[in-house]
Amino acid sequence: MKIWTTDAIDLSQIPYEMKTIGASKRIKPATEYFLSHLFARQQTRNERENQFICIHSGYFLTPWFGNRRASAAVIGQLEHRGIVEQDGLAQWRKRSMGYRLTTEYLDAEWTCQEAQIPESITNPSDRERLEFLGIDTPLAIEILGQIKGEREWNEIQAACWKWYVENFDNSYSVCKTKRLFTLGNRLPKEVRLALLIDGDKTAELDVKNCQPLLWSTLLRDGKERTRYLDLVERGVLYETAQEALALESRDAAKQRVIQWTYGKGDKEVGSWIQDSFPELHAEILRRRKPEYRRLCWDMQKLESKLIRMAVTVPHMSVHDGVRVREGDVESAKQSIERAFSSERLNPRIELC
Repeated sequence: MKIWTTDAIDLSQIPYEMKTIGASKRIKPATEYFLSHLFARQQTRNERENQFICIHSGYFLTPWFGNRRASAAVIGQLEHRGIVEQDGLAQWRKRSMGYRLTTEYLDAEWTCQEAQIPESITNPSDRERLEFLGIDTPLAIEILGQIKGEREWNEIQAACWKWYVENFDNSYSVCKTKRLFTLGNRLPKEVRLALLIDGDKTAELDVKNCQPLLWSTLLRDGKERTRYLDLVERGVLYETAQEALALESRDAAKQRVIQWTYGKGDKEVGSWIQDSFPELHAEILRRRKPEYRRLCWDMQKLESKLIRMAVTVPHMSVHDGVRVREGDVESAKQSIERAFSSERLNPRIELC
């Protein structure tokens, strides 16, 4: 297969014969594959210079390198040589870490070349897969060409997305909040039009204003819940925030409200929520103590329960929505509506 490589990184300097990892023949190609994957992921992320890529050690690194000890030893060598850095923050029970190439190596000249990477690395047999999920590769590449200018991608970024499409992988992982992660739901929204389920064309259902709708479960029955749900179900909560905070756009209001709710300090937004919805404000603060991420985790679990785990037909999760066969749209929509009704919620579900 083709992988991304650069002459700026001299892998011969990595001591693959270290006693801690033995002399396994898979270590060098696994290192090449890890660096290629890291480069492509950083190129297909927004604000890439500030982003660490979360790579699950048990799901990715251990299968690539053969065991956790080997991956830790090699990545430690890469970090020691200033090639890779890690933040140590994106972890849960020490099973995940955030990694990125340092700026010097990220900005080096990379090319996509054929390499001898064993299939046991690129396609581990024990990895869980959405066997029904595939992609119309020519259509996906055509769409990438159409959106390249709109997305303001440079040639390398566009080529990295093409690399992902050409090496489409339907394996998946499920995090502790029951969210499902796969290459399919990382693809740009437009490119997901090319996804196939059992070879059939697909359509995507989206629960509008999903997060604010879920926040209403924090409220008791009463005037505040009724007033809050009225804004959410009419789809004007963020517009109300935009007007009250004198922001330039709905998207700016959405970003700031969500960031404050899930723990980012913003006195202006906090004051608006406290004045408008005092009970909701108090419950958000309570849920964020002593662990500020707790509320986010709770809402993701609820989201997964009401959307991903409620749909019974073959589907791919898109977090606050699902992608299903065109013929299964109505069935999936009804399943989501029933799940939300169990929480006394009336979701607005649209094709997107």
